[in-house]
Amino acid sequence: MQTSDWLQTLFEELKRRRVIRVATLYVIAFWPIIQIVDILSPTLNLPDSIIRYLVFAFIGGFPVMLILAWIFDVDRGGIHITPKEARTGEESRLIGGSNELLIVGVLLLLVVGLFIVQSRMDEESIEVVAAPENNIHSIGVLPFDSFSEVEQDQMFADGLTEELLTVLSRVKELRVAARTSSFAYRGVSKNVVEIGKELDVAFTLEGSVRRNDINDTIRVTAQLIETVKGSHLWSKTYDREYTDIFQIQDDIAASVVGELEITLLGKDLQKIQSRSSASPEAMVANSMGQAELARRTEVSLQDGARFFKKAISIDPNYAEAYAGLAETYALQASYEYESAEEYIPYAQEAVDKALAIDPDSGMGHAVQGLIYIQRHMKQQAAEALERAMELSPSNAMATMWYAQLKEDPGEKLTWHEKAFKLDPRSPVAGFNVASIPLDQGREQQAMEVFAKIVEADPYYPSAYELAARINEQRGRLDEALNQYKRAYDLQPNLGRSASIAELYVDLGDFESSQAWIEKASQKLPKEKTG
Repeated sequence: MQTSDWLQTLFEELKRRRVIRVATLYVIAFWPIIQIVDILSPTLNLPDSIIRYLVFAFIGGFPVMLILAWIFDVDRGGIHITPKEARTGEESRLIGGSNELLIVGVLLLLVVGLFIVQSRMDEESIEVVAAPENNIHSIGVLPFDSFSEVEQDQMFADGLTEELLTVLSRVKELRVAARTSSFAYRGVSKNVVEIGKELDVAFTLEGSVRRNDINDTIRVTAQLIETVKGSHLWSKTYDREYTDIFQIQDDIAASVVGELEITLLGKDLQKIQSRSSASPEAMVANSMGQAELARRTEVSLQDGARFFKKAISIDPNYAEAYAGLAETYALQASYEYESAEEYIPYAQEAVDKALAIDPDSGMGHAVQGLIYIQRHMKQQAAEALERAMELSPSNAMATMWYAQLKEDPGEKLTWHEKAFKLDPRSPVAGFNVASIPLDQGREQQAMEVFAKIVEADPYYPSAYELAARINEQRGRLDEALNQYKRAYDLQPNLGRSASIAELYVDLGDFESSQAWIEKASQKLPKEKTG
């Protein structure tokens, strides 16, 4: 009974001292502020941490407000210590009972309204991400399967896929998912609807290749699938001699364009009927070079150059192989794997040959733009990259390199996002998209892109460097240290060793820091453009 009386007395005292009223007003007044900041933070480019700080302030300020409400009272006479006995009359009120109820009612309506607005914004955001852009012509060319266990036959199937990507990307009215994203689905057990959403394409082209070594014939089956419902729009089987593979390629490309009701005239029609090489063996070597080029490591770029040289030795008029060779040289200089003074001239020589053979090579002009960037010739770089995007609108690399020329962070991010849209499974495109929000303090947005990068390529070193920077900004130095080491193990880099050394200093481990300093150089790698 005594406990019940004590609780009743405490409750009455809390009411008399207006503690309950203050707590209610505190919650319904502070919470809309958090909701408003959360809604406006993307527009104002506020860092993700601002919401976290506001929540901490809300929680930390609550007990302080209760204590102040118990000790002090506010009425029309001002602020004073709450008397031991209750005061009556009009002077004990600050603004009047009915007015207080009105204020509470308005604030509650504001909280409910903001909650509804925020919920609708989240739903719209989800819908935008999930729905493919069916209002434009867009396609993903998935790797063709080989029914042979011979590695050379699989390489041939990859070469056919590569050539189809190249041909279809020349069609200005057709957006084609880039090679990196397309080949990321080799051996992946996902249905066409899922792949369509991830690539943000309305159609996929897939097929198979079966080669008969006895009579040197080949059977190619291709099918065009609509990604919203997964329905087949077109399918055809070609039985030809091995040397007729390029005619098959032209027929498939023409059928896809026709099925999508794209009308081609003049030069556009010639583009899908032209072929990069007259040799299937050169096509295979070029495809292997492209696979190595996409990995962007020091060893893979060296291997890529070797395959491109092999393709050129088989077919000296192979423009795409020359462009690929030029790109490997330019990227080795960009990543400082090799001397720029030595390798940029090599790149220029190769791209000159590519453009001499095919003046309308989109990749040739793109690599020329990259070379100009390395030579700090911004105007010439912009012109070359704009020409590349005009010739090949689906060229994600040209778009990404063009972003490097933009000084305004917002404009640069827009172009990087466009490149990532063209190649959503590209680790390097994703890394560039995540870096700018991270520099602006939007760690959560950067972390979402990091998850996509690792899913596409768990061995991409810069992805872990990105995660390290995120954890470093959040004050998780031990996790940041492990991520930097993971990136360094995948690809030793002077900048990463310097970052590890700095983190050890922050952690107070000067002996370990000195060991990593010995691995670093005063000249750190410059910003990567590839």
